[in-house]
Amino acid sequence: MINVLLANGNGLQGNGLVTRLNAEPDIRVIGEIGLDRRGIEEFTQSSPDVVVIRSVGSVVSGIESTLRLRTILPSIKVVITSPITSPGHLMLALEAGVQGYVAGNAGQQALIGAIRAVAAGANYLSKDAADMLVADYFHRQRNLQMKDPFKRLSKREWEVLKMLVEGESASNIAEILALSPKTVDTYRRRLMRKLGVTNVPALVKLALQHGLTSVT
Repeated sequence: MINVLLANGNGLQGNGLVTRLNAEPDIRVIGEIGLDRRGIEEFTQSSPDVVVIRSVGSVVSGIESTLRLRTILPSIKVVITSPITSPGHLMLALEAGVQGYVAGNAGQQALIGAIRAVAAGANYLSKDAADMLVADYFHRQRNLQMKDPFKRLSKREWEVLKMLVEGESASNIAEILALSPKTVDTYRRRLMRKLGVTNVPALVKLALQHGLTSVT
């Protein structure tokens, strides 16, 4: 049986949620507390397996509550259900020790899944939360590539670029790398397309501007 303690913020009432959770054969709500000093004191008197922090305001209040609860009981498992405000806040929640995050509109079934997952020692993100983190990751990767376009090159493209910068001809590169001249030309055209240049002199100039006179 998973003993769950609801920590409600902003005057939330959990009557409907309590009934829904208690309807599950493996979940039991052992109490409700507020996210205030009195609630923290009540928390110290309970022994939950999972604390569900419910906040309609922002992720920040849930993070602060998590830090307070984990100061008292570092091993406590926490699920936050709250609107997602930003990828940064979501990452702060995870860094604060939150094992489960359920977006406010994900529904009670997602919360039940989160409770079971974290009780079993796993992490859980509802679909909206996971999608936000993935989108943020790719956004940061695109920005990184724009700042340093050379990060987009494959290992073989790096090898061809290095030799072009060093003044090697396509035929010499083909011989050194044991490739056909046609294959070397394909790599050359591919890396120029990735770097946004149209000829070898422009390619070499770009490499030199980025300090790639000795590419490794």
